[in-house]
Amino acid sequence: MHIVVLVCKCVSLYMYVKSLCMLDVCCRRDFYKILGVSRNANTNQIKKAYRNLAKELHPDKNKDDPDAENRFRDLGEAYEVNVISTQFAPY
Repeated sequence: MHIVVLVCKCVSLYMYVKSLCMLDVCCRRDFYKILGVSRNANTNQIKKAYRNLAKELHPDKNKDDPDAENRFRDLGEAYEVNVISTQFAPY
């Protein structure tokens, strides 16, 4: 009984991870372009670009722009992928 439950959980986890990988390939964006930095930019340059763009693109500052929230969300995702993921990579 326990083996069947374990196998089902492993299969469902595998399908979930596989779907995330497929989603990532389909929706791949150029995060360096979103941040406005070159591909060889260091962490400090990325952080500085993020802070400047976050101030500029914040939805509260652009209330008349309906796409501001999406651009701000993309900016946060680009920062997360480029900086935060590299900080936790050694762990």
